[in-house]
Amino acid sequence: EEHVDEVRDRFLEKYGDRYQMIETFPGTVELLHRGIDKGAGMKKWTSWNDINMSECIGFGDNENDNTLLEDCGWGVCLKDGNPKTKKIADALTDYDCEDGGVGHYLIDHYLKPKGLI
Repeated sequence: EEHVDEVRDRFLEKYGDRYQMIETFPGTVELLHRGIDKGAGMKKWTSWNDINMSECIGFGDNENDNTLLEDCGWGVCLKDGNPKTKKIADALTDYDCEDGGVGHYLIDHYLKPKGLI
């Protein structure tokens, strides 16, 4: 875990033009080809369904969710999420993943205010 930043820097120095490295859990990194990520997937899906990305809420808790949170109109990080993901989120949930953070957030910040429940 204490070497993640060093590994990231050295890898990206050599391969950063083609790949990205994300930390999913402390001490664990994943490599992805640039442009292949959850944000790109969401953009593709919304284009197929004629939905504007600005109308979407993205939820995530780890760096592999960052592009989704950045590309959606509103990005929400779970309470127990990665610190780097929390920094880029528009909002944080009051509950973690195991306590139904996404559901609580949608009820409190979307469904109730719109009078849907």
